[in-house]
Amino acid sequence: LGLLAGVNLATFGGDDTEGADTRPGFAGGGYLSLGLTPNLSFRPELLYSMKGAKQSFDEDGVSGSVEARFDYLEVPLLLAVDLPVAGSIRPQLYAGPTFAFRVKCEVSASGGGIGISGDCDEFVEPGEEGPRSFDAGAMLGGACRSSSTRGVPPAGGTGQFSAGAE
Repeated sequence: LGLLAGVNLATFGGDDTEGADTRPGFAGGGYLSLGLTPNLSFRPELLYSMKGAKQSFDEDGVSGSVEARFDYLEVPLLLAVDLPVAGSIRPQLYAGPTFAFRVKCEVSASGGGIGISGDCDEFVEPGEEGPRSFDAGAMLGGACRSSSTRGVPPAGGTGQFSAGAE
């Protein structure tokens, strides 16, 4: 059982998103590690992830910006492999599918002295597809865990620290 926290550096991709900048957002939640073998575990996670992008524009003498903010509840279902090495530092690799459910979507724009904002669905034209409320993807990552008996470990066990990247 553990907690995760970090920064999400998502942005948009595609033909009409040239010049879009990253919108840093919080990503965090928890996970449960269920041992299958001594070096293999199933690791379901539940994460709240803030994504989006910002883009500046200059059209016909009018300068402005557009920002989109998407918040998701993500459920990665990962297999984690502890790589057997000597010492107290244990590298770990994990991979698996992830499922994302949109919980919030906001767009704001300003330019030429005018500003608007609202829910993403308010800006979708009839017949056009708006932002997805569900998405699926894959996650690949790694971590280095360190076990230590220095200091006062919680509940008389061993203290543990993990650092990773996804």
